[in-house]
Amino acid sequence: MNNKIINCKKINETLQNEIKRNKDKKKLVMACLYLSKEQTSLSYLTQIKKEAKELNVQILEYPFQNDIDEKTIINTIDDLNTNTDVQGILFINPRNSKYNYEKINKNITTHKNVDNLKLPNTVYAILEVLNHVQYKKTDSIVILGRGPLVGTPLFNYLKNNGYKVIQCHSKTKNIKQLVSNADILISAIGRPHSIKKEYIKENAILIDVGTSYKENKIYGDIDIKDVLDKVKYTTKTPGGIGILTTTYLFKNLIEKNKKPSNH
Repeated sequence: MNNKIINCKKINETLQNEIKRNKDKKKLVMACLYLSKEQTSLSYLTQIKKEAKELNVQILEYPFQNDIDEKTIINTIDDLNTNTDVQGILFINPRNSKYNYEKINKNITTHKNVDNLKLPNTVYAILEVLNHVQYKKTDSIVILGRGPLVGTPLFNYLKNNGYKVIQCHSKTKNIKQLVSNADILISAIGRPHSIKKEYIKENAILIDVGTSYKENKIYGDIDIKDVLDKVKYTTKTPGGIGILTTTYLFKNLIEKNKKPSNH
């Protein structure tokens, strides 16, 4: 792997080993609710199932038709909340979702909610990677996208903790200028290979959180081949932030179900 491409797999292995050390022997069960014909959700589910096998967690699948109403999803969650055989619940929010994810997520009882209510797992994954590359608090950060799972919670977290951060979206003026001045660019817009080297600052750190499909192939927002000679570091998609996001689900599941120590 090129040393400019952040090795998220290696970071993830360290996190996984920590989880395995903290895990009780009991087999846990996690229910995953998702849309059966939404490619990004299915891709995420595949990653979840792969990791579940490694961590001895059973996945119960609850597929819905793409036109399912919010009430049916919430009713299913209500049933799972009272099901003593299920220790964790996740609703995989589809890309460009018509659903109120916050409302749905709040219906999951706290001790079974594997996606963090205060800060989503993707945000923790991004912070994990940024800590790995030892970014500075004085770095100027630009976030592309204002979705409820990445852009907005990440912006609020960084702003509240005193970082120099700007959030951009489709209506932002001078977007190219803002992007070209960013020491750290975090893209969560879901447009395949839309970030090229002409838009970025020399030696910038790029974090790719966007996923999209084109001819059954998954793409990130960043055109890795194009930007590589200009960046300091970059993540890639697939094989980047998504791996860590999945691991944080299991970290939450295991921590919420850990038996208290006798000491």
